[in-house]
Amino acid sequence: MSLDPFFSLRAEPNKDRVVSVAPGRWGWLVLLAMIGVIWFGGLGYRSLAEPDEGRYAEIPREMVASGDFVTPRLNGIKYFEKPALQYWATAMLYKLFGINQWAARLWPALTGFLGALFVWLMLRARMGDTVATTASLFVLTSPYYAFFSQVLTLDIGVSVFISAGMLLFMRAQGAQSNSATQRNAMLLGWACLALAVLSKGLIGLVLPALVVGVYVLVERDFSVLRRMHWVSGLLIFGLIAVPWFIVVSQRNPEFAEFFFIHEHFARYTSNIHRKVEPFWFFIPIVLVGTLPWTWLALEGLRAGWQRPPDATGFRTERFLVLWVLCTVVFFSVSGSKLHGYVLPAVVPLAILAAQRAASLAPRALLIRVVPALVLLGVLGFVGGEIMQVAQENSPAYFLHVRYARWIQCAGVAILSVASLVALMSRGTRSLGVMCFATLLLTQACVLGFENVAPLRSAKFAAQTIRSHLTAGSRVFQVGRYDHGLSFYLGATSTIADVGGELDFGIQQEPHLALPSAEAFELAWNNAPSAIAVMSPASFDKYSARGLAFEVLSKDTKRVVARRAW
Repeated sequence: MSLDPFFSLRAEPNKDRVVSVAPGRWGWLVLLAMIGVIWFGGLGYRSLAEPDEGRYAEIPREMVASGDFVTPRLNGIKYFEKPALQYWATAMLYKLFGINQWAARLWPALTGFLGALFVWLMLRARMGDTVATTASLFVLTSPYYAFFSQVLTLDIGVSVFISAGMLLFMRAQGAQSNSATQRNAMLLGWACLALAVLSKGLIGLVLPALVVGVYVLVERDFSVLRRMHWVSGLLIFGLIAVPWFIVVSQRNPEFAEFFFIHEHFARYTSNIHRKVEPFWFFIPIVLVGTLPWTWLALEGLRAGWQRPPDATGFRTERFLVLWVLCTVVFFSVSGSKLHGYVLPAVVPLAILAAQRAASLAPRALLIRVVPALVLLGVLGFVGGEIMQVAQENSPAYFLHVRYARWIQCAGVAILSVASLVALMSRGTRSLGVMCFATLLLTQACVLGFENVAPLRSAKFAAQTIRSHLTAGSRVFQVGRYDHGLSFYLGATSTIADVGGELDFGIQQEPHLALPSAEAFELAWNNAPSAIAVMSPASFDKYSARGLAFEVLSKDTKRVVARRAW
């Protein structure tokens, strides 16, 4: 049977089962090149969205500017909510490629891309090329995973390192006891978990420990613990993860209590960060975020639980099932919920879905995937309509209409692909098409967001400010804090009437912020030249207090004004 130049489902004559999903000649190079262009090509297109992208672009910029790579600072203020690994990586990329939007997003895109390739590398020996290739494709093209690989947050980085550590643990448990393969895989797994901790904190160790612990209890297999190379593993983990925590605590005695108690224990057990969502919050995120492979993943969960153990006695598929369940349940009971928290569940779901796909005839596979692809297209189209209706009375309605058109066009394209796939004979050349269509839908949703960037990014306020800056100009942020403003201006600003996540840092160094309305008025009047980005409420407040402003730009979120005499 001839192969599609990309990925094809291939069945042997007189066989109902799909025996491989493999690239044709030069298929790997062409496929990786095409995905690479899609994956990395649009990173610099969008303006940085507030607050996350602005925050995680600015902190490493300040590290480069100050030369201090120990104490993270945001607008010059100590910022201890997260560890430093991604800040260091982004700072390095800034030095290589310059300080720009593309370089700012490169670390999550790179870790996401390499994380999917690592899935393929880890599965080839244990599960064969079919499952390895399919699982890697499913990871790359799952909208949930692809989306967070394109936006600047810490979620995909910690997810990739957790997943890599877990895959290496599986590799070690499936190898012969005391073999070089087992030892090396386990030690590398410890190193990956250390990088996960440096990416986002203790969750990089707590979640894997939970999954392993539950597996041991469910299977009553304590031999797993004896194959983890505790002494050398913990030594490697400590050498990688611990030094920064020691140094930053020595320089900032207040760090340890804030980071470990406030940002971990309090965040998990309370609603102190006001991220309260219902218990079932992550269920639709996972179900929709893994389309169109969702049904295969659900069937894979059931089949995986029933699979027999490996030759070494380790039940790989059952471990994958517990990995998914523990991740979703652990974060579901948390007092704080954000959309990216359950990303570590994508890799095991993709592997289980790939195993299920490899056991099906092409037609049976398409019956499970095409309806989900149709659903994904419908969700895109309907989502655009809902956006327009929800924003109908908004002053920025026209911006949301433009964004909705991007999503709807992508939805129509997905529906067209689904129709084409359904008409193809037995669907033997359709898997690659579906993968690309899903990835392009995600990219359309991400890139189309630029249409609402005037509302969600500080870039345009920074452009206005730059055109009016003079020698000695002082920039203020009043009543609101745009994280990316300093990134686009290349310098920090003076804040007033701003709290929230900056409160703790301001308490440590109160001189870095203006403590009162009177202090702002004095600084405003004494500056040689003054420009402010203000919330509309703050603009009205200080106008009523007698300050004279010349409005430079205004929208529903912010007012940019300079002092008027």
